[in-house]
Amino acid sequence: MKRLWIAILLAWVWFSTPVLAITLDQAKVQLRPAKAQGLVGERGDGYLGVVIKSPGTTELVKAINDARRAAYTRLATGNKIDLAAVEQRAGLKAIAKTPKGQMILKGGKWVPKP
Repeated sequence: MKRLWIAILLAWVWFSTPVLAITLDQAKVQLRPAKAQGLVGERGDGYLGVVIKSPGTTELVKAINDARRAAYTRLATGNKIDLAAVEQRAGLKAIAKTPKGQMILKGGKWVPKP
């Protein structure tokens, strides 16, 4: 009986895992072309956003944003500063580094960076 419950639990975990989840390494490879195509863009809060929903963009953004959030949290904790301050500073830097023509969130709307 115990083995049956373990098998049921393992099956539940297996089937509840998103099929389209991607690894961080895969997301890093896909990020540059997705930004160049205008599918994803930088937000002022330090995270990516989906500009045009297409297969895989949501998963890509989630993988990158999860990694960014972890890095921001480590930085904030290590320096004893507010997480929101780290996110805001990272957002400003990311937008500053964004090449002309790629998408940024400005005034609540996605626009090409001038």
